[in-house]
Amino acid sequence: SQHDELEAKFFEERAALEAKYQKLYEPLYSK
Repeated sequence: SQHDELEAKFFEERAALEAKYQKLYEPLYSK
């Protein structure tokens, strides 16, 4: 269904954003 497609897209994009921010903030936490 369309809802499932939207949900899958949402989770994909959220995972991509999380990975992106993890890379950005990793240097701050590793000190």
